Amino acid sequence: MKLTTDEIAIARKVGFDEEVCLLVKSHAKKKLERLQETLDYGKLRPGPGISVAVKDGDDAERLMNALREELTRRGYRAFWSKRYDSDGMDDSDEVAILKTQDPYAMIKLRQTDGANFDVSTDDVMAKLDEWRNLCEFDVVGASGDWVALQFSRLPKNICRFAEDVYLICPDTVGQGVGYKYRNDKRRIAEARRLCPEPLSQKIKSEITTRMGNLSLADKVPPEFADLLGSLGGPLLDEVDTGIRLLAYELRETKCLFLWWD
Repeated sequence: MKLTTDEIAIARKVGFDEEVCLLVKSHAKKKLERLQETLDYGKLRPGPGISVAVKDGDDAERLMNALREELTRRGYRAFWSKRYDSDGMDDSDEVAILKTQDPYAMIKLRQTDGANFDVSTDDVMAKLDEWRNLCEFDVVGASGDWVALQFSRLPKNICRFAEDVYLICPDTVGQGVGYKYRNDKRRIAEARRLCPEPLSQKIKSEITTRMGNLSLADKVPPEFADLLGSLGGPLLDEVDTGIRLLAYELRETKCLFLWWD
């Protein structure tokens, strides 16, 4: 297998060794393209790396695992990410190759944030730095509104860690494991055995505050306001169970998908 004229031109533009490009192509069995970098308001421009289209996250993981050792030795990193078209819509999944040892390089390139929760790109990286004092992990993927982590050493108190994940990324619980396994009685029981202690007062206060912020009591008729208020208990129970399910999922998979919808 050889590089095409276009692929050689891309390698030179981004300052990549042709041997590295050939290594990627030989494993991917697909053409190499120029990585696109995200600018403000979702605009794109040619970025400092190469990209290979993949079917999904599992396909990305297989390719990254095949490349990781050799890329690391040569000073490169591979990340799972998303391609976008000129309108800012999802195009396909990709494996992006960057010539860097910065574990947050893809987060910076994609300007990952949780804008709907007032979480900036800097906030995301600051939280990851904080977690590095508790555990060991690699950032294996990032896009505009998500980050994927793979752990080599889990936090000692995985239940409290799951609470902290909820604080910065509620959707990981509410629209992630909490929703996915909400009717899985066996998994819920296992999660409660793993985390038998009550949630911390800090997380309870935060959940109560967030539910208060979601209240529409001053914007709807009184008869509906009473109904909204009655939902507090069940919603609190759902978050409680979801956080425990997240801790259980972390222990089982050693992976974490932070996603801000």
